[in-house]
Amino acid sequence: MGKSLLLIAPLAVLVSLLNPFFSASGSTQVGSLFGYPLYAESLAYGACMGAMMAAVLLWLQDAAAVMTSEDALAVTGNTAPTLALMLSMIARSVPRYMRRGRTIAAIGTACTSASAGDAVDKVSDTARRFGILLSWSLEDSLQTADSMAARGWRSSRKRTFYVRRAFALSDAVLIGAVLTLMLASAAAALAEGSRFSFYPVMPALGFWWGYAPYVVFCAIPLLMEIRGAILWRR
Repeated sequence: MGKSLLLIAPLAVLVSLLNPFFSASGSTQVGSLFGYPLYAESLAYGACMGAMMAAVLLWLQDAAAVMTSEDALAVTGNTAPTLALMLSMIARSVPRYMRRGRTIAAIGTACTSASAGDAVDKVSDTARRFGILLSWSLEDSLQTADSMAARGWRSSRKRTFYVRRAFALSDAVLIGAVLTLMLASAAAALAEGSRFSFYPVMPALGFWWGYAPYVVFCAIPLLMEIRGAILWRR
């Protein structure tokens, strides 16, 4: 997480600083840069955009770390087996193809007879490496299809599935709490968003207690980690 923040934080700051150059609007000028006026409203809008982009990237990273291919199969394996299989194969194939791409690049670099010279040679070398990776991937897809057919995939309409985690009452309560907090957060965001505007003047933030459901919603993973740590210490 720390390494990701070192990469995402400068990107968020860059988005915040570039927004005044594309949307020079507002009423509170705080300075100028290269002849472009800098308004507090434009900077605040860019800061919100950068923070939202950073949050989405971190959410996706956390989701990829928590939601493994086995978890995807466990959640959707019985209701949508094709979707579950596709998600699990994508989760496995992306890092595998990246490793294969690095392997192909390393072999091409080690082969002195195929070293690239000018720009045209570099483009052709990149296209050749991409073609090798594509051929390798197509060959694997044919082998995967034959393996799935040999194991009886889609041989019957109804199949049995191994369920490692049973759906308990606590899961239903947690899902209900998450949905309730999501609806409360959406209602608060709609109520506050209808009256707030960055331009031309930002009004004072009100309705502060409406953010409480969203704070609790974001704190659910932390609360679950604390609960797990307490239970394991007993």
